[in-house]
Amino acid sequence: MLCRCEMILTNCRWQRRNPTTPWTCPATARGFTKATPAAQYSKKLQTKEVMKVSRFDARGIEFNRQVDLSQYGASGVRTVATTRHTWSDAAAGLTLRSQLYIGLMVEGSTTQFDTTLIGQIAKSQIINQYVGNATNVNNQDMTQVGWMNALHFLEEYGGLKNWLPQVYAGRIKK
Repeated sequence: MLCRCEMILTNCRWQRRNPTTPWTCPATARGFTKATPAAQYSKKLQTKEVMKVSRFDARGIEFNRQVDLSQYGASGVRTVATTRHTWSDAAAGLTLRSQLYIGLMVEGSTTQFDTTLIGQIAKSQIINQYVGNATNVNNQDMTQVGWMNALHFLEEYGGLKNWLPQVYAGRIKK
């Protein structure tokens, strides 16, 4: 299970009218750690969900947030958010791809949006829950949220060297 992920971009500023660098960050931006007082990051965008790793293999990792919708008349447990990072060899290097899906998915899928009436009704609630009470992003501007996540994914890739070797070394060999 994964939970609570800080976004280093919480110290950055969104500039909607700048087409090339809509997020600008001070050189001192370092994000937050577990030791950071909650008051410093509580109003910034951060994931607040428990995510279940649904795939982790030689080609990528995918993790999802699922909710039980039976109380709303929908069928059982459904995915409402998926993050997928994939990688593959390319002729001259490596291809990395990150995808983020936020919304109600059809039953049994982690990436196919439910376009029925219940999916449309659930969309704004899911997005509001994802953004939460963050003051540094607008929950009505998915371009802003998308840019922030894209830059966050780049930061994650850049940080792999700091934690992936320990994860790999500690894996359970079959």
